[in-house]
Amino acid sequence: MFKFACIFLAGEASRKNRELRIMLEVQGRLNVVKEAVEPTVSDAIVKPVKGVVMVEEAGKKAASHAARLAEILQRISSAVILTDAEGKIEWINKGFTLLCGYTLQEVVGKKPGQILQGPKTNVATVARMRDAIRRGEGVTVEVVNYAKDNREYVVRIEITPLRDTSSAVTGFIAIENDITLQKRTEESILRSEAKFRTLFDSSTDAVMLLDEAGFFDCNTATLQIMGSGSREDFCSKHPSNYSPPEQPCGTDSFTLAQEKIAAAMTTGSQRFEWMHQRADTGATFPAEVLLSGMQLDGRPVIQAVVRDISDRRRSEEALATAMAAAETALRESEALYIYARQTRDRVSDRRQGPYHPDQRAVLPVQWLLA
Repeated sequence: MFKFACIFLAGEASRKNRELRIMLEVQGRLNVVKEAVEPTVSDAIVKPVKGVVMVEEAGKKAASHAARLAEILQRISSAVILTDAEGKIEWINKGFTLLCGYTLQEVVGKKPGQILQGPKTNVATVARMRDAIRRGEGVTVEVVNYAKDNREYVVRIEITPLRDTSSAVTGFIAIENDITLQKRTEESILRSEAKFRTLFDSSTDAVMLLDEAGFFDCNTATLQIMGSGSREDFCSKHPSNYSPPEQPCGTDSFTLAQEKIAAAMTTGSQRFEWMHQRADTGATFPAEVLLSGMQLDGRPVIQAVVRDISDRRRSEEALATAMAAAETALRESEALYIYARQTRDRVSDRRQGPYHPDQRAVLPVQWLLA
């Protein structure tokens, strides 16, 4: 954004004395706001003094330059305030009125803080500005201000002292830029990042981020599941370093990991089961892995979510064992049932023939009575 600051000096020369006047355009006309008697220069000189252009000319040419530069100050979108050495407002541009709603008549003779500061204005920031002004120094701050309609907004203020030819401070110029939208965007990003980090770190699954160079971030659960001492230690290793040399399928872990990562980059997602190995104990454990491709800060990255399924595998194995035992018991029950039927049939046949006194001792009574 364009910024401009000037002291406008116009002179009238005579044989007896010379005087310079600081000219500013207010409501379409030039006004004398400061005056100096017996200047030290007689001809037109333009020289920079700490970022402020001092224009010293004689006669009508100075007034023309002053008017032109005053028009520039009026047209820029930044709010511009000129104060005296005590910080009291002497002049404002249209940008100031558009920003906060106050006109020159409403603010002249007042200090900016008297009309612009409010409940959320940072006290320490105000003290910093006050100290800089008291010492006659420049300062740049960001502060919450309040408009005439009590609207809250945030500005970045650059305050620069104005000095005369003897370097004495004659006033200050403050250039204010509205950064409310920028601050809201920054706060929104910070909130989103905090929410993501909370979800990231509170997950019981291992969540890690990697790019072409390898891992660059992980959550706390990753360190616990993988047996790594720190994020730095974890991120210094290749994904295959947290795996046994070979996967159950017989393929070496490094090659298969590279294939899965490349596939996720291409298709956007890969879900599979993987055998991992803890870094601290060397113990292996089965895991379910989900790789998701995404863009982060303009570069392709992979988010890997790893869930330890050891408990699930043990439950599945216990269930399979129980099922096998149940099937064995069922087969044995079926065999016993068939044997019992056959035995009953034989007993029934014998009941129709000669009675044998030992039969009651061999089979239950209900079978004999069937």
